[in-house]
Amino acid sequence: MPPSSLDTTSAPLVRDTGDVRWRIAADWEQAVLDAQGLRLDEWLADGRAQVVKRNSNRTIYRIDLPAQGLFLKHYRGDWLERLREWFRSSSARREWNKTA
Repeated sequence: MPPSSLDTTSAPLVRDTGDVRWRIAADWEQAVLDAQGLRLDEWLADGRAQVVKRNSNRTIYRIDLPAQGLFLKHYRGDWLERLREWFRSSSARREWNKTA
């Protein structure tokens, strides 16, 4: 069960599922990830996730979990974004760092 508030002060766990690497707060791992990765398909199927915003660069979802709601941002990087990541961190990493 996830905590009532997200603790971003501790270092995130790193988990690899297929070709995706996740950095996630330890308290949220069980609630958000399963063996295949993010539980987004499950949440969309049972109505717990709704699209809030969608554009060519990212999709933002609102997810209502039993303990707390959260927002999930799915970034879709093109080849130029991947090239930029050689020189700076990804958009997702920069947002994580801003929360600390």
